Amino acid sequence: MQSVNFWAVLGATVAAAFAGGFWYSPLLFAKAWMRECGLDEEAGKRRNPALLFGASFLLNFVAALVFAICIGRNPGVVPAAEAGLVLGVFWVATSVGMNYLFEGRSLKLFCITAGYHVLRFTLIGLVLGIWN
Repeated sequence: MQSVNFWAVLGATVAAAFAGGFWYSPLLFAKAWMRECGLDEEAGKRRNPALLFGASFLLNFVAALVFAICIGRNPGVVPAAEAGLVLGVFWVATSVGMNYLFEGRSLKLFCITAGYHVLRFTLIGLVLGIWN
């Protein structure tokens, strides 16, 4: 843990949080995601935004921290971003895909959800690679 650059982890966390906010915004996939999940705007208004965004930020921090531990100090920008891409595609997206198959969820929802996580981990790797 001493070799972890916590500023880089925090930067990667913020980048992932902003990416999620943009990905699930009305500019990109908010409406399609809500439709595919069976949610409406009223359901969103009944949820506690501080809890949702706070917990999401914490989970992004944990993911970025463990990623930083795994790649170590000074991994290089390209190798760190590639590691994030590989992790996003081959670990997270495949895991989400298995769940979605058994849950009978749509391919569209899979693409939205898995696409965000691929972007998220690639971005985390990129920030860690630049900052370390």
